[in-house]
Amino acid sequence: METQASQPLNPWLSIWFRPRATIRYIISTDPTYRVYSLAALGGISKVLDRAMSRAWGDSMAWYWIVLLVLVGGPVAGVFGLYIGGAIFRWVGSKLGGAATSEEVRAAIAWASLPGIAGLVFIIPYLIFLRSEAFTSETPRLDAIVAQSPAWAILVSLLGIYLIVIGVVLSLWQLVLLSKTLGEVHGFSAWRGFLTYFIPSFVFFILLFVIFVLPRAIYIGP
Repeated sequence: METQASQPLNPWLSIWFRPRATIRYIISTDPTYRVYSLAALGGISKVLDRAMSRAWGDSMAWYWIVLLVLVGGPVAGVFGLYIGGAIFRWVGSKLGGAATSEEVRAAIAWASLPGIAGLVFIIPYLIFLRSEAFTSETPRLDAIVAQSPAWAILVSLLGIYLIVIGVVLSLWQLVLLSKTLGEVHGFSAWRGFLTYFIPSFVFFILLFVIFVLPRAIYIGP
């Protein structure tokens, strides 16, 4: 009888609802399949999101932002893939997992598909706002909104829609990552979640101690 891992799957579709079976199929056939492409696209998505949320356009021209997104994004994505792969492999091994770094990288890359899919929703927003998508001040958008209450309602609904989509895709990505990490390590999705959560929490605490705590306890003259 053919095993579930060897049954042909379309990972682009099955990863959304059958993440464990999908990542099992990938690592049993070709654990490097599209891993670097997904990492590059994931990096583009993250750098683009950061450029928009941090208003990079307030301090640099839009074409520099585009260059950073298209060139720096893939580099950051692949670099993060290797760093995350090493960390999640080590943490997972301490929780009883037995995945290789290559398998963990596949789990990370394929679980990032919801975040990459978010680009589909962001691109129309970028086309509409153009350079103002990267700035804190939006005179062109403000002028459009001021034309009629209908425009104001439409823009507000668009903003809410994008926020909801972002939250849903982020949660979906976390669920997929927990399941794919659990599968490659050979344990439950809950331990897969801990494999992600523990180093993320430690990193957050380090950032707090290094950057936030000194400012909180500093007493100036």
